Amino acid sequence: MRISSKTIDFLKDLVTGDSNITEYKSGPRLVEFFNSLGFNDSYGQGFPSRWAYAKQKIEEVNSSKKLEDLIKSLLNPINFIDNEEKLFAIIESLNKYLDFDGYKVLIKDKKCKIVTLNSKEIEIENTKHLDDDFILEQIKKSEEKITLGDFDGAITNARSLLESVIGHIHKHLTGEELEKTGDLKKDYKNVRNSLNLTPDKYADENIKQILNGFISIVDGIDRISNQMGDRHRRRVKPEKHHAKLAVNSAKTLSDFLYDTWLYQKSKK
Repeated sequence: MRISSKTIDFLKDLVTGDSNITEYKSGPRLVEFFNSLGFNDSYGQGFPSRWAYAKQKIEEVNSSKKLEDLIKSLLNPINFIDNEEKLFAIIESLNKYLDFDGYKVLIKDKKCKIVTLNSKEIEIENTKHLDDDFILEQIKKSEEKITLGDFDGAITNARSLLESVIGHIHKHLTGEELEKTGDLKKDYKNVRNSLNLTPDKYADENIKQILNGFISIVDGIDRISNQMGDRHRRRVKPEKHHAKLAVNSAKTLSDFLYDTWLYQKSKK
């Protein structure tokens, strides 16, 4: 974790208490705080000013795990048992700076956590054509849950995204709601046929292979959501790469289905 000089200055004031939104720490208490993180300093004659000492220590731990430990120690919820509003106000202020560094502080399960604000690996370009708030919600939730470490939840949202997109396109094609069967493969086959994406209709073997791959993706997302998602009793604990695979696969296929629908719509 690495933060900018602007964030260091703000964090320094939080540590010392000079920001007036955190508890004031004297020189000896600052030494005690940093020693709890692994330093071995002592307070005495020749000790620098409080702010200079705090800034120096933060700069020393910048780009290391100790910086995360520092923030987590400073914002440990147990220190704000009777004043949670103050804790969230401090976090809100700090996150305004961390946002520029690509990080965010969260409180989850009564613990302070720091997450990386990764750029989205795959975007759905056609969201402007969506008139279904539920679909947009699934996109947002699946991305947020990966960031928060809720991998089984992200996998469930990936399935819900694909299921909703299929239903959305079916309604636009037929004017009717797609019957909810709970069978993702059956629902995809229904829309696939309407969009002329049946592999057997194409002579080009490369196109056939890609379209057959989409069938495998649907089947895979259906199976992984049953095994690793939070829709049912989880059989396997998913890791981050499992969740990213499911979410990005669902987003890629969803985007392709929308592109195909819009293309055929323009031809008509």
